[in-house]
Amino acid sequence: MNIEYEPRFIGRCAVALGTFDGVHIGHRAVISSAVATGLVPAVVTSDVSAREYFGRGGGRVADRADCYNQFEKLGITTVVQLSFADIRNMSPTDYLTMLTDEMGANHICCGYNFRFGRDADGDVGLITRFCQERGIGCTVCDCVSSSVGDVSSSAIRQFLADGDVESAAVMLGRPYSISGLVIDGDKRGRTIGVPTVNQLIAADSAPLRFGVYRSRTVIDGVQYNATTNVGIRPTYKADRPLAETFIIDYSGDLYGRELRIELLEFIRDERRFASLDELEQTLKSDILRCKTERR
Repeated sequence: MNIEYEPRFIGRCAVALGTFDGVHIGHRAVISSAVATGLVPAVVTSDVSAREYFGRGGGRVADRADCYNQFEKLGITTVVQLSFADIRNMSPTDYLTMLTDEMGANHICCGYNFRFGRDADGDVGLITRFCQERGIGCTVCDCVSSSVGDVSSSAIRQFLADGDVESAAVMLGRPYSISGLVIDGDKRGRTIGVPTVNQLIAADSAPLRFGVYRSRTVIDGVQYNATTNVGIRPTYKADRPLAETFIIDYSGDLYGRELRIELLEFIRDERRFASLDELEQTLKSDILRCKTERR
């Protein structure tokens, strides 16, 4: 899959437009509609969302590596990641003209509530009229519903803030995951027989309820059950949020490796312990639960 950072001619292509900050099942509908045209399928997105750029909070519901992996799985051959700062003041018509004249777009796909251009003045009505005038294809995807409600990044953010990773997974179409470099920790877990791998939580991630989760990871093609604490360790306070994962039935050095941890179920809130012994007993109880839970 090719990744471009400025407009370039792709050929007769179908472009899927959106922020795609999670590639949830609603985003997938838009992307799949581009792939289904039979034209060269491309995603056109931006480096940050308007929400991030203007400091309105929220955060990503999936890291960029995960999103790009999902693009590729869906059949996208090119991603054009534009600078939001460069395109935010473009007129909506100029933006659409860029897609057709500079990239070769012959079909434009988007979601029902997609807005773009200066002051977010562009909407699906403008896209539909533009495509009709140019004689090119247009697909506007309706809102996608799920068993836990209408799918949106905002809804997923709320689930994550509540620790409801199971509902978030329904909307994402896969488990919510944390990815990052395994960093050196204080090795306190080793002294109580619970060695963990530590990862910093990305600053641009959607806020996640602090606590202990049943989790899962894959190392060298082998799947392992795990238990993950997300938070600031109130007993031995960390400077910033961490994911500390005990991988069940695994022993080995993972320092410096990239690891993806899938969070499957919220178990309990993070809390302060009165002693190392109390911490040890609680962690071992958490691990026993995760070890005997379904995979």
